[in-house]
Amino acid sequence: MPLDFVTVGIIEMFLALVLGLLLIFAGWQNRSINALQWWGAAYLVYGGSIVMFFGGAGAGIAWLVSGGWMTHVAASALMWSSARKFDGRPVRVGWVCAGPTLILLGNIASGLSPSSNWNFSLGASLVAGFLLATAFETWRGREEQLLSRWPVIVLLAVSALVVLLRIPLIVAAPIEFMELTPRGGWLTVNILVSALCAVSIAFLVIAMAKERLELHQAKVARIDPLTGLSNRRGFMELARRRMQRERHDGTPVAALMFDLDRFKRVNDRFGHALGDWVLCLFAAAMHEGLRPTDVVGRIGGEEFAALLSVAKPEEAVAAAERVRAAFAAATRNVDGRAVGATVSVGVAIADPGGEEIKHLLGRADDALYRAKACGRDRVEVAVKDRPRLAA
Repeated sequence: MPLDFVTVGIIEMFLALVLGLLLIFAGWQNRSINALQWWGAAYLVYGGSIVMFFGGAGAGIAWLVSGGWMTHVAASALMWSSARKFDGRPVRVGWVCAGPTLILLGNIASGLSPSSNWNFSLGASLVAGFLLATAFETWRGREEQLLSRWPVIVLLAVSALVVLLRIPLIVAAPIEFMELTPRGGWLTVNILVSALCAVSIAFLVIAMAKERLELHQAKVARIDPLTGLSNRRGFMELARRRMQRERHDGTPVAALMFDLDRFKRVNDRFGHALGDWVLCLFAAAMHEGLRPTDVVGRIGGEEFAALLSVAKPEEAVAAAERVRAAFAAATRNVDGRAVGATVSVGVAIADPGGEEIKHLLGRADDALYRAKACGRDRVEVAVKDRPRLAA
């Protein structure tokens, strides 16, 4: 039994409106990702364009059909804007209005009926163009590791192709729009494929938002909220991966353990608010003294660690000295008060044959205890088989 054109159109309209409400509801639940509400609005406008088209065609109102084309193009432009919004790029309102304006001006200039096949071809070209632009915007955000992003790109490209196919097909089988009678069943099948793609894209967009939220939560779970550095869990994960990579490449690795000297006295004398400030100053000193590629983290209250790829052991000691000196300089005067905080550092070089991160950090911690025992505010290098000294 052949598919009925009007029935398929009504189904497409119903799906678009329901999906629009679903996306808006999903955006309301995840308000940190307001692009979902933009996607929902695009689907609602999409459904509204179908209402205008069939209502105008059924009642013989040409301007309503023309409005349907304009609204349909606006919906695809809103999808493009939604993709930009999702990846934090600004919305181009002018481009959203440009497509419908082109259809209106084209009809005024040519004097053609707004329900003509020429208008259909122009609208299809604009819709396909915005769908391809949406796919491109989604592809631009590929650095964010969202698996759902790739099927969205593919489906958007397929949707654009399906819409473009309407242009040569309409030449072979023109449509009597005002009578809702396409000559042949190709348009019905084409619209059905577009509707299926639209459904899939909507659910995949929700999946993208869910993935982003999960990645954000995972990242927050690995970040120290005060200093912005990795916490112990995040540092250990990054350090293990770095050691595996450097072991494979044969690059020497050094671990640095830092402990702020007599930090309790800083809190007792100046208060915890200034103590937190001092911790942030040390995090800044680490950024100043180390390289952006080094792995750094806050692994305890006033304890910090770093993992460096070095060519020579002397490079690790020099890096530790830079951090120590930068921190001492930064805390000579904090908010008009002479804090004068210092840090002790232990350095350990990984064995060439491979060493577990816990063992390497343990040796660096032994060197840190020696730095504490030898007067603090200094750097000590780990020596194998040397017993730990009391601080």
